Amino acid sequence: MSGLPKISIITVVKNGVEHIERSILSVLPQLKDTVEYIVIDGGSTDGTLDVLTKYKANFNVLISEPDSGIYNAMNKGIALANGELIGILNSDDQYFPNSLEWILAEHRTFGANIYHANVELIKSNGKPIVLKPELNKLPQQAAINHTSCFVQKSVYDRLGNFDETYHISSDYEFLLRCFIAKEKFHYINRTITRFYSGGASGSCYSNVEGYKILKKYNTGHQYKMIYRGVKCYLKKFVERIIL
Repeated sequence: MSGLPKISIITVVKNGVEHIERSILSVLPQLKDTVEYIVIDGGSTDGTLDVLTKYKANFNVLISEPDSGIYNAMNKGIALANGELIGILNSDDQYFPNSLEWILAEHRTFGANIYHANVELIKSNGKPIVLKPELNKLPQQAAINHTSCFVQKSVYDRLGNFDETYHISSDYEFLLRCFIAKEKFHYINRTITRFYSGGASGSCYSNVEGYKILKKYNTGHQYKMIYRGVKCYLKKFVERIIL
């Protein structure tokens, strides 16, 4: 690993005692001199801080204080990061073994601005499926899972951090902003992150924010978000009736 650029991993959490340890344990075996680990806690009250304290010696930075939302916490982490590359691992997600070595090796070879890869989704029935990113569909939908992305810090310096006016879709807005700015994306055909169905990003409201984002950038596809939103709300309405 000698000579490879440093990578910063940022995890934000608030009241995630049920899954934060699982996430931490996916990172610890990959910690090297080239990896910086930053954890931002939003003032948890459910035992999360006990778990974080248990692993405190493994973190380069641990902050626990109130924040105004997940993207505010992520922006705090970005401001503190020293790595050339920044990866954001949600508190209920996991890296696969060697994920960070793969990213750093690719960066040494290609020198791209943003790396993105496949993710494994564990569905509510426990079955895994692999999702592959579709970069060219970004002007239509959130076609890249942000938890698989590693972004050069210089990109945040140029284009800004996460827009905190969005509550659950700012990661999509950021990637679309990068795409429109013609930042150099590089796809890695490996599955590097596991995440689980549910959570804020699975909310129908993400389509409402998605519409606002596509309208902001005038991609011409914003009305597809309306269709997805209506379809999502109708599905949930039918499910309530059946159940």
